[in-house]
Amino acid sequence: MMLRLFVAVLLLRVAESVRDGEMELILVQGIWRHGDRSPTKTFPSDPFQDGNWTFGGGGFGQLSPIGMKQHMNLGKLLRSAYVDTGFLAQRYSSKEIYIRSTDVNRTIISAMSNLLGMYSVNNGASIPGVDYPDEPGWPTGYVPVAIHTVDDDTDYIGNPDAVCARQDKLWAMAKSSPELQAFQNRTDQLHANSTLRQVNKWFSDDLFNQMTVINDRVELYQNGIFSELLKPC
Repeated sequence: MMLRLFVAVLLLRVAESVRDGEMELILVQGIWRHGDRSPTKTFPSDPFQDGNWTFGGGGFGQLSPIGMKQHMNLGKLLRSAYVDTGFLAQRYSSKEIYIRSTDVNRTIISAMSNLLGMYSVNNGASIPGVDYPDEPGWPTGYVPVAIHTVDDDTDYIGNPDAVCARQDKLWAMAKSSPELQAFQNRTDQLHANSTLRQVNKWFSDDLFNQMTVINDRVELYQNGIFSELLKPC
């Protein structure tokens, strides 16, 4: 499964760091998955196809209102941890925080929801006409925060399936390293006395792989056929 995430990097000047005894906090790097979403795919006979999923813009893989709420609440917790303690300013500052997301709707909207909890639910600290437009129709207190992203095919941080020659080379080097080979030898010893293959001559790696495929298919049927009918948002 492809992981989709966004990264929040909070940058502070040393003068604004927070001390706790002998420890001094000067940088926070946070990584999160997206919130609750619709399925990203299903099987042909599933009664719930792409058009049945209407929330978050509609279709497969979209963030649900539950997911938006999850990240707004997470943003509130982050505000409590880093704003209320003085590590970050009460109002949003582009010099203090940088947000990056994978180029996918559900992660971008997760990031937006997260920042909504951090800076738009701030007990009136933000200033109309400075942090957001003082105009009728603009949500009161809503502070827009930039969400940065890059093309999915070249996102070597957030997309683990991006084609990267250097990644392949480093992985090949790692697999041939003495440290990894020694680790594999230790794990092999765990199965040295295993009698599974000795007693059950019919068992093989190929059979195990086929069983895994069947199990995954059964889970898809269970999650699709026995789901309750979708309720309109």
